[in-house]
Amino acid sequence: MNHSRNIIPNMASPRSIATLTMALFCMSAAAAEDGPVYTMITMVDLAHGEDVVAGKYEQAVEKIKQKKGAVDAFSYNTNLCVAYTKLGDIDNASLACEAAIEEASRIRVVRQSDLSRSFQKQTKKKYLAFALSNRGVLRAAMGDVELARQDFVEALAANARIYAAKINLERLGNTEA
Repeated sequence: MNHSRNIIPNMASPRSIATLTMALFCMSAAAAEDGPVYTMITMVDLAHGEDVVAGKYEQAVEKIKQKKGAVDAFSYNTNLCVAYTKLGDIDNASLACEAAIEEASRIRVVRQSDLSRSFQKQTKKKYLAFALSNRGVLRAAMGDVELARQDFVEALAANARIYAAKINLERLGNTEA
């Protein structure tokens, strides 16, 4: 079932969800008239993330779908999660968000040296935090405050330096006040 943008009115406006990018990523934010601005994480330099950041969501989705079975499934699913969320396609956004979480959980930590192993573990936690925070935004937009809060808290537990999760948790709390 494909939900229209009208079912979730605050998702009809691209201003209702900002796109966050760290390191290889960049941040855009705008004030939303109809609700809090949540921050989603996009892999800008990978998996057509530049199209997602530019607001070309349908174009990004089509390009990503053509790359089915790609090597970097985490980045593809992360960017699909953001694009579908911004399009208001809840079913596909949910599938992509779940797939990104699954891919992040599957990242293998290979023992090469203690330093590389530590770096790999940090990367795995960071990616898991990205995916959880994005799913939290989707859940918040759907009105499921408790599950959104749980995702943001889990994202912070995985990697406390993921500021998107912290910001989103604060904004979620502000909507309840």
